[in-house]
Amino acid sequence: MEKKISKTATVDSKESTPNATNGAVKTVEAKKTPTRAEKAQSIKEILEDQLRDITRKKQLADHREVFVAKRNELKDLKKQLQQQAIEGTFESDDFKLTFTTKSNYRDSDSFRISNPEMLTKFVVFLEDEIGKAIEKIEDELLHDVA
Repeated sequence: MEKKISKTATVDSKESTPNATNGAVKTVEAKKTPTRAEKAQSIKEILEDQLRDITRKKQLADHREVFVAKRNELKDLKKQLQQQAIEGTFESDDFKLTFTTKSNYRDSDSFRISNPEMLTKFVVFLEDEIGKAIEKIEDELLHDVA
């Protein structure tokens, strides 16, 4: 009767077994079950990641709300400017676009325009840019939802 001898040795939670094809020794690490503290740490990290994501999405949603409000304000302004343009007003007393330069003691006007047609074109441009920004935010908000 032949007796089989196993050539398995355990060293520091690693197991060495002979390779069946060429007799070489193959080392296999034993799987270690996570401790309760490790599980708690892992859950904490997951929750922190989720909280960061939620905070970021809240910030994006807040930015979206600001853009939507500003776009609505621009729509109202555009109607009023278009009315003045229809009336043939060259310079509006009600609307001005002013770029200022910061100086030491006070701001000084660098550029000012009050023509309703030019202002309407500027408002339309801003509406389009704000619309693109809103779409970008919405895409980012919905990215992980699907």
